[in-house]
Amino acid sequence: MRPVEKPALRDATGAPREFACYQDARDHLEAVIGGYCSYCGLCPEPPHTEHVQPKSDRPDLAREWGNLLLACTWCNSRKGHAPVDLGDYLWPDRDNTARAFSYDASGAVRLQPGLAGEVLVKARRTLDLLKLDAIGDRRHIKRHAAWRRAVDAMADLAASREPDLMRRRVVAEATATGFWPVWITVFADDEDMLARLTAAFPGTWPRWRDESVRPGGVL
Repeated sequence: MRPVEKPALRDATGAPREFACYQDARDHLEAVIGGYCSYCGLCPEPPHTEHVQPKSDRPDLAREWGNLLLACTWCNSRKGHAPVDLGDYLWPDRDNTARAFSYDASGAVRLQPGLAGEVLVKARRTLDLLKLDAIGDRRHIKRHAAWRRAVDAMADLAASREPDLMRRRVVAEATATGFWPVWITVFADDEDMLARLTAAFPGTWPRWRDESVRPGGVL
């Protein structure tokens, strides 16, 4: 799960921005965190405006910027409308979610080895809430396909006589495909590509590799 920086959005009086209709927030969200599902990383068209705390439970937050992310149909439906306590889970705009989950060639999502204590509990709850580890759903199929594309791109880069051009092409393919966590896993040993991928996906929290700091959450 890609950790993102979502700056505060305020109205002319300095109060937190509230939209006339929550769907109106989508363009603003895409501008600051990219048009990707905030949970699985899929590149849906168009993404849903997602309520972190469901509007059925917290209608007072239904149009508030701080309660809105983007989600694909599958993450949105699996998360559902059940009330959530923010402190029970990991959130991409509050926690360093890049260090909570691992990805592999099968397209699976698992808990990152080495998690312990409160972080482990929250990561497991998050996985269960969104059913990110479901096998055979569209997210899994697309994630597996993204892994194959990333591996092919890495091979093309290794064989290229114009590495800088190829690196730009890899970034273009990654941003068109989505699933940032897959690409940074495949290119984990390539510092230059990690920097490019971090910069290319809008709003990615730039210090996601630093274990000593956090974007406002528990990791």
